Amino acid sequence: TSTDSAGLLDSVIPHYARRGQAAPLPARRFGSGLLSVQHLLLLLQLGRLRARSGDGFVLAIEEPEVHVPPALQRRLVNRVQSLAKQTVASTHSPLVAGFADPEGVLILRNRDGALRADALLPRGLIATMPNAIRKLFQLQRVETIAALMHGVLLVPEGRTDSDWLRLVVRAVDLHQDWSDFDSCRFDSTVGVVPTSDGAVVASTNALSRLHPAIVAMVDGDAAGRRYASELAAMERSECKAILTWPDGWTIEDVIGWVLSAGPTDLLAGTELGDATSINELVDKLKSTNRATGGLKSDLHSYELIANMIGETPRCRERARILLNAIAEEALGVDSGMFADHGGDPSIRVLLV
Repeated sequence: TSTDSAGLLDSVIPHYARRGQAAPLPARRFGSGLLSVQHLLLLLQLGRLRARSGDGFVLAIEEPEVHVPPALQRRLVNRVQSLAKQTVASTHSPLVAGFADPEGVLILRNRDGALRADALLPRGLIATMPNAIRKLFQLQRVETIAALMHGVLLVPEGRTDSDWLRLVVRAVDLHQDWSDFDSCRFDSTVGVVPTSDGAVVASTNALSRLHPAIVAMVDGDAAGRRYASELAAMERSECKAILTWPDGWTIEDVIGWVLSAGPTDLLAGTELGDATSINELVDKLKSTNRATGGLKSDLHSYELIANMIGETPRCRERARILLNAIAEEALGVDSGMFADHGGDPSIRVLLV
């Protein structure tokens, strides 16, 4: 060594060994995750000693998810919260943020140069809060926080719409290459809210204080037109724009339109309720009657169709163009695929 204390400490290397293991391994042979956990465990031990003596213990921790597998993240966060009088954690992980109570989660955002911190749920759950909104902040808290971390927040009409969007985005992303032409920008720009059925207006209103750029998406049927009118009556600070499918269309018609770009024998040999044509498949996707082959909310069939879109170049290309158009419209850019509807520039309808 260099004969001083620093040199001596530099030469001392901790070793780790499993119980019964013959030869321990030096710590530097392990990943940085183990060292991060080691430091945290030492702090927790300090916290245990202070808690045992009745002293206070406040812990500030930065991104506890780094290098720690998801199975241990909850255990570590809960252990920290059980020891400390107060815990302050910064994170980019919706999973870690979702471990905390909704009133304890602060969404940090730079709005026009000013940093704001808004509580996910400032007053907790109140008795008059609709179940659809309770789900956003409780059962679906992780998904909601993940959506809030995007530049634009998309609130679809219902859960089926959000499920389809996520599946189609994944199908397109799994098959894109590195060229700019083939790039799908939707998932890096737009966060999809897990909206409950029929709660698009209530969800938009509840989330408007947490995000400056909210875009709603509704069907082209009678219910969708009613939602669009209610959303258009909101202040522009609550809902920047409303995107709608063509008149009479629902998300199932959109999926059928994407599939129609493929070859005529696209459905041959599939397990999709014996559908022999795209139109027949769309009808089955809209039906909940399992006895007649209805596929509404059948996630297995949804995944089969999404995989089909991803593996069929022309279908994948149409889906990619549609997703990029939604992203552009959400950012306030005219994509050329949507047009003003009924004279209201805040309502944009898909052109097919």
